[in-house]
Amino acid sequence: GPPCQETWLKEKLNKIPAAIKNYQTASTSFDEDKNGYINKNDALRLSSNTVIKEKAILQNLNTNVQNNNNIDAAENYSQLAEVQLENNKPQEAGISLQNAYKKSIAEKPTDAIKYNDKLADLYVQNKDFDKAIAVKKEVLKEKYVQENSQEQVNQIQNLAKIYIEKNDPKEAERLLQNAFEI
Repeated sequence: GPPCQETWLKEKLNKIPAAIKNYQTASTSFDEDKNGYINKNDALRLSSNTVIKEKAILQNLNTNVQNNNNIDAAENYSQLAEVQLENNKPQEAGISLQNAYKKSIAEKPTDAIKYNDKLADLYVQNKDFDKAIAVKKEVLKEKYVQENSQEQVNQIQNLAKIYIEKNDPKEAERLLQNAFEI
């Protein structure tokens, strides 16, 4: 994981050079432990071409999976998906996003929903509406969504948008009617 919240935030705000410097500093201060290893890889992941990026992410992923750090592993899968999309590998990116979803649903469902949204968007971009619909229907069955009426409405609206993209306005309308009843 990130050496500190500040570095993670710099990365999220696209202040990449500052984040790289922080990760490099963190990796030299913990060189021998697994965090130092991950910090070194995070510096590589942010600063390099896609081949080196992918390798660094895979090394972090391996470390996080071995240590049962599911939330960090899920984030690694999401990062991997981004690199795979940069390399024009949408099928691989889809698998990585599915893995991110599976790794995070139990411990951090809000992240899982974010990965599910990215996966559905990827399928819609590739005109694979049936897969997009299937992943949205899957998330609607999750306990977290079932117990959260606002999230349920959000997901139904997302599903309706997919039906509109698929050119099935009748199903979209039916779903939105159901959403109003929640």
